Amino acid sequence: MQYPVKKSLPKVLTHGDLWGGNLLVDKDEHGKPTGDLLSIIDWQAAHLGFVAEDFGRMLVTSATGELRRQQTDNILRAYFDDLQKNLAKRGKNCSLTFEIIKDAYDFNFPFTVAFSLMKIPLLLMSPIFADESGKAAAHCVHAIMLRAKLAIEDVIELKRLGRC
Repeated sequence: MQYPVKKSLPKVLTHGDLWGGNLLVDKDEHGKPTGDLLSIIDWQAAHLGFVAEDFGRMLVTSATGELRRQQTDNILRAYFDDLQKNLAKRGKNCSLTFEIIKDAYDFNFPFTVAFSLMKIPLLLMSPIFADESGKAAAHCVHAIMLRAKLAIEDVIELKRLGRC
């Protein structure tokens, strides 16, 4: 994939399998997640990649399609703003723009969706999604299929717009 080189994107540490199951979050005294990230685990797929590569995986696998559609730009914007602030603290300028980050996300999105679709059969065999009979619960199957459908529609739209 020559995209990062053609766009002069710096290589960055990329997790490679970033999704909600690989995030450890803090819990309050009642056992409810606080949203405070404690650690990211399961780094065997880590590699030198490019900015926004992990965002697609996280959003496709760990958010509903509707929520992903509504919040992607806000999440990418928050990342960009945080990146700028952290670099400024170190006396450095950010060579990336929000548009570059968004373009990188859009370019990588079809690859993310393809990888995620391959994992659907494994997800549906997981006991996490099973009903009392041991089979994948109908509401879980429906939710996963809707997420996949919306992601595929978004890939088609990105392709129509020439974004990937």
